[in-house]
Amino acid sequence: FEYFSKAADQSWVDGQLYLGNMYYNGWHVNRDYKLAIKNYNQASQSGHVLAFYNLAEMHATGTGMLRSCPTAVELYKNVAERGTWGEYLMKAHTDYKNGFYDEALMKYLL
Repeated sequence: FEYFSKAADQSWVDGQLYLGNMYYNGWHVNRDYKLAIKNYNQASQSGHVLAFYNLAEMHATGTGMLRSCPTAVELYKNVAERGTWGEYLMKAHTDYKNGFYDEALMKYLL
């Protein structure tokens, strides 16, 4: 947690995303959706696709905020327009199906 916090404070976009994931899931910290949103917003301002996706999911489900389908759709649209990340997620899914859970997790997180 300490290293991700320092990385996020230094505007390292992956550090912001991972810190958001830690707060969202309650990994080694108390679950805090407001801090997850803060870190996902910071990462999304740098164009991180998974940050946009995580924010879209939170808006779509109303997790930690009021549910907003129009905002979720706009964020999902940003995700869809940002490159060939789909291939990478398919590789992660294939690893998961084949029992390579650690490799799949690392690909999902990156």
